[in-house]
Amino acid sequence: MIYPMTRLRPPVLIVTLVAALLSGCVWQKPPFPPATPQAVVDVSQQIFPAVARLDVAQEDYVAGKRTLRRGIGSGVIFDARGY
Repeated sequence: MIYPMTRLRPPVLIVTLVAALLSGCVWQKPPFPPATPQAVVDVSQQIFPAVARLDVAQEDYVAGKRTLRRGIGSGVIFDARGY
């Protein structure tokens, strides 16, 4: 019997799946830990001292009228070593 190229024969498919499971490629640890609520809290506590909040304001006077534009943002503080 001739099988089309798009379908694997059942024995070939089973052998392929077993080989993948035995090689560990299906069960490898993910590259990043899961983003659980506790993981987010832990990371936040570690990086919080380096986070800066920026509040900016710009005053413009046009035709004797004052206009105030405000904005907020955030930044990160690096030390001399790049941390």
